[in-house]
Amino acid sequence: MKFEQFLRQLGKGSKRLLSLAIQLSLTNPSGIILIDEIEQGLEPDRVQQVSSYLLNNHGVQVIMTTHSQHAVEELSCSNLYIKSLNSCELQSIDLELQGLVRKHPMALFAKSIIVAEGATEYGFIRGINEYRQSKGHKSLSFHGVVTVNGNGNECVKTTEHLVNLGYRVCLICDSDVSDVNNQKEYLRKLGANIYDCEDDMALESQIFKDCPWPTVIKLLDYRISCNQTSKGVFENIKLKLKTPIEYSDNWYVDENEDLRSAIRETSGNPKNPWFKKIGMGHDVSLIVMEDLEQLNSGSRLHQNISALSKWIEKK
Repeated sequence: MKFEQFLRQLGKGSKRLLSLAIQLSLTNPSGIILIDEIEQGLEPDRVQQVSSYLLNNHGVQVIMTTHSQHAVEELSCSNLYIKSLNSCELQSIDLELQGLVRKHPMALFAKSIIVAEGATEYGFIRGINEYRQSKGHKSLSFHGVVTVNGNGNECVKTTEHLVNLGYRVCLICDSDVSDVNNQKEYLRKLGANIYDCEDDMALESQIFKDCPWPTVIKLLDYRISCNQTSKGVFENIKLKLKTPIEYSDNWYVDENEDLRSAIRETSGNPKNPWFKKIGMGHDVSLIVMEDLEQLNSGSRLHQNISALSKWIEKK
């Protein structure tokens, strides 16, 4: 078989790899290779293998563009540069964002980024996205929005770096950590939108403060379903009650402001928060969103969800 016939029988990906091998051979032992969209014609695992190989192929300088998260995952922030539509210059990525790049590489390709303070907030935003779509709204990805987990106190630095890179950023966070609270005004001045809880409250506490009692009942039922017992949840809460009550099978059926306050304080306890997992945050979000119209429109939770929805859809 002639070489030309052989080439014609190759797939697009194989031709791409052969072309790259020829380029590397011609530039050996040193030179510059330009690659436009490294992922074209290659499966995700091939993109990762080629990116890793080029990164470690010393002596040859490689300049490539990509829209692939698989290429980004293999690279260090020191090898990555952002080119935004609003800037004529390439921008380097601070090494403090390396964890984000590994966990959420698609964020670099977004127009707008939601930084969720932790697992609860991250799951809560995922639930909002799912609920919005179930009601006929476009997804976050349609609007060019990506959500990232800010990993607790690291969310401040993450938000700062992303804003400085030119992204449109909002931060979803609690108000029970002074290190985060002290930086909020600074982040607002940078241009970030912040949707937080009332003073000294975690998201769990804000939810139990603002939701109508029928929703509180659903949330308690969900808490009990998470490898808990009704008696166990009650025993956890009763320590915070001002007026003690006796346990019964329907201890949380009737609305009680003292009980609401005790639930609010217990659920947001930083040492043992109730919904500190992504999946739990997601499930709680769906419960809240289903009853959103029953929330007081002046409550912090309703205001934040409404403002976030407008932020997502803003052109």
